[in-house]
Amino acid sequence: MEQISFSDIAIVSCGTLSLELNHLKKEGFLDTDHFFFTTPGLHEDVRELERQLIERINKAKEKADKVEKADKVLVVYGGKFCYVNADEPLRTMRTIIEEQGPGVARIEATHCMDMIAGEEERERIAQEVAGGEKVDGTRALPMRTSPDIPEGR
Repeated sequence: MEQISFSDIAIVSCGTLSLELNHLKKEGFLDTDHFFFTTPGLHEDVRELERQLIERINKAKEKADKVEKADKVLVVYGGKFCYVNADEPLRTMRTIIEEQGPGVARIEATHCMDMIAGEEERERIAQEVAGGEKVDGTRALPMRTSPDIPEGR
């Protein structure tokens, strides 16, 4: 089996995932030296989230230009639950990433819990640790954002 390498990738992530990403680096899975974290909890302030995200992506690109090995930027951020812009509802995390140009991509996850544990694991945690309460990051939303999105998704 071929060894996967991240040595040519700079990673931009929400600070909420810094422990997990640093653990993956320590274990040898992530072999990049280029991590850029935004402040955790910015889903509550989308303007600041967008500002910091773009700033970190630009820093990662600058680093990538100076370092021969890193020429791509991987954004480790959720989508529809991490960035909801009430002033511009059609502006999404995907839009922001696409605007950053070639070489910048985001993993496909709705929120950080999708990145840490699969649905089955979250259900087990809900039953064993959280007293049956869902562990999926959707509880922070006070209402549905669209009639097309089912409640709790």
